[in-house]
Amino acid sequence: MGVSGFRSSPQATHTSPSMGGCPLFPADNFWNVPVNHLPVHPQSAAWVNSIGANTGFHMDFGAGEWAGGKIGIPYNLFSKSAPDINEYTVDFYYPDESDPGPYPLNSNPKIEHGGDHHILVVEQDDCDLYEIYDASWNGSAWSGGSGAIWDLSSNAQRPDTWTSADAAGLPILPGLARYAEVSNGIIAHALRFTANCTADYYIWPARHKAQHGTCANPVPFGARFRLKEDYDISGFSPQAQVLLQAFKTYGIVLADNGSDWYVSGSPSESWDNDQLHELDVLAGSDFEAVDTSGLMVDYDSAATTHSEIPHVYAMQRLDTNPTGANTIRFLVHFSEPVTGVDSDGSDFSLSSSGVSGASILSASGSGVSYTVLVDTGSGTGTIRLDIPNTASIQDVGGTPLSGLPYTGAEYTIIPTSSSTFKSAGVDGWVLESAENGNTGGSMNSAATTFLLGDDAADRQYRAILHFDTSALPNTAVVTSMTLKIKQQGASGANPFSSLGSLYVDMRNPMFGSSVALELADFNFAAKKVKAGIFNPNPVSGWYSARFNNGGNLNVNRTGSTQLRLYFSMDDNNNNVADFIRFYSGNAAAGDRPKLLIQYFVP
Repeated sequence: MGVSGFRSSPQATHTSPSMGGCPLFPADNFWNVPVNHLPVHPQSAAWVNSIGANTGFHMDFGAGEWAGGKIGIPYNLFSKSAPDINEYTVDFYYPDESDPGPYPLNSNPKIEHGGDHHILVVEQDDCDLYEIYDASWNGSAWSGGSGAIWDLSSNAQRPDTWTSADAAGLPILPGLARYAEVSNGIIAHALRFTANCTADYYIWPARHKAQHGTCANPVPFGARFRLKEDYDISGFSPQAQVLLQAFKTYGIVLADNGSDWYVSGSPSESWDNDQLHELDVLAGSDFEAVDTSGLMVDYDSAATTHSEIPHVYAMQRLDTNPTGANTIRFLVHFSEPVTGVDSDGSDFSLSSSGVSGASILSASGSGVSYTVLVDTGSGTGTIRLDIPNTASIQDVGGTPLSGLPYTGAEYTIIPTSSSTFKSAGVDGWVLESAENGNTGGSMNSAATTFLLGDDAADRQYRAILHFDTSALPNTAVVTSMTLKIKQQGASGANPFSSLGSLYVDMRNPMFGSSVALELADFNFAAKKVKAGIFNPNPVSGWYSARFNNGGNLNVNRTGSTQLRLYFSMDDNNNNVADFIRFYSGNAAAGDRPKLLIQYFVP
């Protein structure tokens, strides 16, 4: 708006994200359209490797504070008529590529904590978005690095080669994960992320470049990636699942220089940081770059070829796959609120192979999300949920669902077995040599307990658990794995509150050079890092960690599987012993750590 000099008529639709009564750009805007059916970009592998195929993801937002400030990029909802709002002409040090304003601000808006000091403002009277980079207040005036003003009802782009408050010349706000959306079960737009090494060119809809770093095949601003369709998200917690589905359907957009695979969001005390940390298990190799060139209508517009007709947003499995359960659940997301979904499930159909007697039991839900319950019948094979041409589903305005017949998600139905393994007496704890030593200094494999946390010298305790998993059939396909450990006692502050998340690394057949506990086990390379994360809420004294896909693949079927347990923070610098004492493999049989494995044999 601030650079184009015109305002388009609003295009309010059910599919357009909104805030404070304003759309966050039209429904066909680049940020707001799904990319799960677009082709893979020819440079996908090169770009993923450039950022880091083995580099983990980080949700750069959450609850509480980090280093003295809120975690994430906040936003402000202002009205020009509010008594504390003034219109400021901001003194920019990149004035040639900044919109002059004025900018509606007060003397104490929410501002990003940290180096970039972004201010984002949605002005609710005219539905304009104001964004400032490196904002500062001197007591009487505002200054900043660069600034951009956007008409939220328009797809107008900034002039080509211009920056914005973001290095890519894109708006920031539409790419933030916001808790209000997660609480409703759907993030219906792409998310912003950063990378360290970026190219000396950019691709639509980005408008600006900021070459940085040295790497092979640097990635341009505007590149869009998505989580691969076959990545199983069913085992994650609710907040994590909503984000994962957004990664699959809408993807993530490279918008700025920064830490690799850092995804942006707004702070909220309602975020569950433990659920967000579940996404630390994601790596670049779980994603692929998307070819979005076919979406472009005009290079100078962020409008796309995407249709606003109601359609299926996504269909996902809610239960473990493969499965031998009697019933399974499918979660169906629509692009906007729909009606006409019959409770008996007659708007859906099943396609099966090798399975007899499978049937749809019910469909329940409202708005954009519905759960379909299916009886798996008998036999070994597959069951897929589809939506036929005869479905009576429509949006609230009476427009029928498009894209039918729709081929949906599929389960593999196969009889599953389960085994429980108890840890052997060779496990125990290893204590760090010094506060920042990152090497083992002492250990104990004979005690009936092991320790996790830190000691009074701010040295970290790590534990090694040993399981003989050779009883698994050699051809077993592991579908889920859960580790359970029982608390015996504690000292000091609860490490789950003071030391972050409790993670599990894996290695088979062993860390170090022997199955026996060694000092080197403290930092010996793992086969799978952060293969699991513990739920911080115990049940009858037992803490549980469910393993992710990579962990399930790394269990040893011919011998030993060893696990290393540790809190994400090595210490909390309080010179107090803060640890939990758990029963080890030397304890009574009923108290020993347990590894529960479900599997099937093809």
